[in-house]
Amino acid sequence: MRDRIVFCAALLVSAGNLLPQSGPTESQLVAQAEREWNDAYLHGDFAKLKAIMAADYMDVTDDGTFDTRATNLRSTKSGEQKFTALSVSNLITRIYGDVAINTGVLHMELIFRGKPAGGDFLFTDVWQKRNRRWQVIASAETPTEAQQKKDAGKTKISLAADFKSAAEAYRAFRKAPPQTESTVVKAEHELNEAWIGKDKPKLQSLLGEDLTDIWDDGFSNDKQQDITAALSPDDRYFEFSPFGYVVRAYGDVAIFIGSSHNRGHYKGHDYDENLNGLDVWRREGSGWTLIASQSVTCARQPGPPKSGAVKD
Repeated sequence: MRDRIVFCAALLVSAGNLLPQSGPTESQLVAQAEREWNDAYLHGDFAKLKAIMAADYMDVTDDGTFDTRATNLRSTKSGEQKFTALSVSNLITRIYGDVAINTGVLHMELIFRGKPAGGDFLFTDVWQKRNRRWQVIASAETPTEAQQKKDAGKTKISLAADFKSAAEAYRAFRKAPPQTESTVVKAEHELNEAWIGKDKPKLQSLLGEDLTDIWDDGFSNDKQQDITAALSPDDRYFEFSPFGYVVRAYGDVAIFIGSSHNRGHYKGHDYDENLNGLDVWRREGSGWTLIASQSVTCARQPGPPKSGAVKD
């Protein structure tokens, strides 16, 4: 099913001047931090994990829930999840001042609640440079299109009973200033309306030239591909209703993360579902442009799956 979710993990950053460096570039340092993060999981290095993951880290997980550093470390220490293989390919790092975005493909193998799990996942990791080191502040993982086909029909562990909204999961952390929150939510609504109304000029102004948009179906679009999908006669969007979201601010960075109730129509079939998501925006002049987005099927759905549900 062709569907998307728009939240606002807002990223407001000022571009810094590029200066000659004798040591590793910032992109290389962020890529190295990504590898060290995976290695720490494999070796059970909890001190390293705690250092790499910011205290206010948040994750839109592939199982349809929201994770914090505390819940992630607790699950790892208890043995509820144990990784046996982790590797990243097709890594792309983009630097925006003291914020970086990594996207790529993550292969992971693990034992989760006593059962084998894992596969190949598209991911978005947002990093921030704090006290001269890079820490990951937000993530999202979505099974690739091929992985979803491979897993079709398999019984999955349901985490619907464990589901907490992003607002519930992150209630202990400081919220964004009211002005930041209002502008982020405004951009969210404008983009949702542009998708519903198939407003090409608005989409062109809100979607960044360097956009990476990872859909819940397991594929990644750039700006032009998103616009083509939005304008396609096969796709009609009736509703994007964000709920349970939280807006966070990190100086020039603000993150909006949460869930959305989406309704639409694709190739003769209606769909009605909840998605979780993470979006990253950048302020350009007086406006905002979306530069990264990712959505994942939510563990808590509005009702039983429809018999006519369509997937790409």
